[in-house]
Amino acid sequence: MYGNVKSHKPGNPLRPVISQIPTPTYSLAKRLATLLTPYVPDRYSAASSSDFLELVKGLDSSKHIASLDVESLFTNVPINLTISFILDSDVSTPKLKIPEPALKSLLEICAKEAPFRCPTGRMYVQRDGVAMGSPLGVLSANFFMDIQRPTTYCRYIDDTFICVKSESELQVLRQTFEEKSGLHFTMVKSADGALPFLDVLLNVEEDTISTSVYVKSTKSGHC
Repeated sequence: MYGNVKSHKPGNPLRPVISQIPTPTYSLAKRLATLLTPYVPDRYSAASSSDFLELVKGLDSSKHIASLDVESLFTNVPINLTISFILDSDVSTPKLKIPEPALKSLLEICAKEAPFRCPTGRMYVQRDGVAMGSPLGVLSANFFMDIQRPTTYCRYIDDTFICVKSESELQVLRQTFEEKSGLHFTMVKSADGALPFLDVLLNVEEDTISTSVYVKSTKSGHC
């Protein structure tokens, strides 16, 4: 286990990462992720900034835009519930050649029985949530985050872009997301008509929404 510094956030907190490469289940987890990725609900997911740009073409500039972000998504994903979502998903096109009880057991082994050492050297096993560093981490997060949505909705893992009719609808939507998922969402609303999402800066003007490249203030250009 190690930490990546979140240099763009106040206090520079660490993002915990558990490298599962040395674990006995790493190769199995990679194989399961490959097999299950085609079944991840992706109708409202953006794979890149280009996907997001296609979505915002023709957005109504009179509406309210905002982004929602889940606090500590990976460690708060309920793994048993997520495995149920995976087993209930449409795995019939094409059908996996793995019986459902076997698939459930394999997912539980990879997600709940992978040991890791903390910086002090003590050994632990993560029983709930998913780990950054696990081949199943992003897959599990995407399955769990496929929740009820408004009309204009786009998600990149746990970063969500929404466009609604009013300020009150924004608050109701966040409350609904939190009640249904058990997660806590932070909200960023447009400031002076500008809102960053992925690498795009949206600028709401009188009758249109323009876009430009967004670069975080912490980016040094060295990498």
